[in-house]
Amino acid sequence: MAAMDEQLISSSSNSDWSDVDQAARAFEQAIIGAYWNKKMEDGNPVCEIEKPK
Repeated sequence: MAAMDEQLISSSSNSDWSDVDQAARAFEQAIIGAYWNKKMEDGNPVCEIEKPK
């Protein structure tokens, strides 16, 4: 991965990070979804501060 990062950073044609940003957002949503699913499976109540918007 480090070698890949160096290639990406050193290349001037790789200034579009939109795919990386989209993947990061999708990954974040998957983690949050898994958290909520597990929490609900375990029967844990959702406190007011944790409720999804």
